Amino acid sequence: MSYLKLVFNFIKYLIIENPIKLLMAVASIVAFNFAGTVSGENEYYNLVSQVKDGNTYVYVVNSHSTSDNGYEVYTSDKPEVIKNEQLQVWNYNDANILLYIIGGILTLIVLIGTIVGIANDDDDIGWNIESCYQRSISTLIYCELEGDNYYYMIMGRLIDKRKDQIRYTSNVAREMRIFDMSDVYRLPKFSTKTQKRNNNLDKLGIN
Repeated sequence: MSYLKLVFNFIKYLIIENPIKLLMAVASIVAFNFAGTVSGENEYYNLVSQVKDGNTYVYVVNSHSTSDNGYEVYTSDKPEVIKNEQLQVWNYNDANILLYIIGGILTLIVLIGTIVGIANDDDDIGWNIESCYQRSISTLIYCELEGDNYYYMIMGRLIDKRKDQIRYTSNVAREMRIFDMSDVYRLPKFSTKTQKRNNNLDKLGIN
């Protein structure tokens, strides 16, 4: 259960610490997901003439634009559809290209920021992974008061015994020099007298 809590809180702090990066990453995924799905449409041009040049079909049509001297030339490696003396031309929707560009730019921004942050050991540019990891470990730390002493523990292991309660901090793990789970595993297993008594009562089925 402790490991699930660790993973859950790590994800939670990643979201809290990196809202802009996550929004860009999500936007990039959405853009790539929809790119290529926006439907194009058929356009029809008045056919002036057509000729087959080897394996290439050449069509001369009246242009829809006034800047092409009135004519446009379309080539294809297969016969195109002609209806009522009009050439049917499939136009790719430019919105798909825009989505690919947006997705690519956002992906580059996130990747470059991540690489630069890791290369320079700069959490502000990166994803604050170290800080998020330590803060998630902090959520596993708990305090037991017995007598005049405060016992700070994590996963049944003793971190420190103090006379005074530690001041509030969102990263108590770093303050107690717990930087990763390997530091936790090196701590001695420990139970307060109250915990031992409760465990014994549980075994007897009294609690």
